[in-house]
Amino acid sequence: METAKKLFEARRYAHACFHAQQAAEKAFIVARLHRIEHSNGLVELYEYVREFIKLERADKLPVLSAFYTQARYPNAGLLRPSKEITSEQAREAIETAGGVVDAIKPLIKA
Repeated sequence: METAKKLFEARRYAHACFHAQQAAEKAFIVARLHRIEHSNGLVELYEYVREFIKLERADKLPVLSAFYTQARYPNAGLLRPSKEITSEQAREAIETAGGVVDAIKPLIKA
């Protein structure tokens, strides 16, 4: 999350979105007691933990999940992710990922 926030501050929105997605993905995997799931899809990963983790904005997971490819690969739908992903999209990605991380942190410390 720290990297996503720093990239946002540097106005590197595509990279901020990618790192926000990665933070949420890692949080889901850690919440699953270190069992590595073979998926980068946050919606699918949430299904593994939704019985004991409730997210306020789970409806935002599909958008955040899409940044795994869109922010990295120009041929994934955006010609220039660095130009086409906006600050608002990056802000929302960081907020969504932060919600995932915050929901899972208490489980990690337990």
